[in-house]
Parts: sequence; structure tokens; C-alpha cells
Amino acid sequence: MKTKRLILSILAVLLLVIVLSGCGPKGGTITLVNESTLSLNNVRISMGDSKTETLYPGQWIRASVDKNRNGFTVAFGFGIDSTSKDKVTISRPGNWFVNRWTSDLISVHDGEAVVITVRNKPE
Repeated sequence: MKTKRLILSILAVLLLVIVLSGCGPKGGTITLVNESTLSLNNVRISMGDSKTETLYPGQWIRASVDKNRNGFTVAFGFGIDSTSKDKVTISRPGNWFVNRWTSDLISVHDGEAVVITVRNKPE
């Protein structure tokens, strides 16, 4: 009889763990906020193909997924003005290539919200 109770208790705990692990938040969001005085051109978030031609000062763009995922990027440029990249700071690591910034790979898990902010450099 003790063996049956022990087995039933273990099964009940395993079932509870399985149910609770499936009920938590999944996926997440990536938001790009333009707090600079410059307009960002050809803005793209690879998550869900979110894009806009121009992100004006004070505007933002967001993309989200409902599953935990890896390997997203955010990219934008300043058009033909090659000096603009020296006037801003970006809150996330990334690389500049031919006047276009692309973030390092971003992962979202368990309801995480990633915010990337573009600001003017202090003078």
C-alpha cells in the first residue's frame, strides 16, 4: 500500500510540474524607440517582418512573438547622411556597415521585453 501511495504522489507531482511549466509566458517583444532628434530610415525588426520607411523623433516600432525564439535583429540607417551615426548612441550592441546599424542577435524568452533606444550623444 505504501508503494502505491508513493507512486501516486510522484505521478501527482510530475503532473503538477508539467502543467505549471506549460502555463508560463512564452515569447516576448522587441521595441525600437527613437529618442534622438534624427529620423531613422528603412527600420526593420526581423521578428515578424516589422518594418517602416521612416521612424521620426519620438516614435517607436514594436514586434512580438508568442514562442521563445532566438536570432532576431534590428536594423536602421540614416539615408545618405554618413555623419549621423557619430551623433547618436544606441542602448544595445551592434555594428555599423555602410551607414546602416544592425544589432547583434537578440533572443526573447518567457515574456521578455527588449527595448533598444536611440539617443543623441551628449555634447
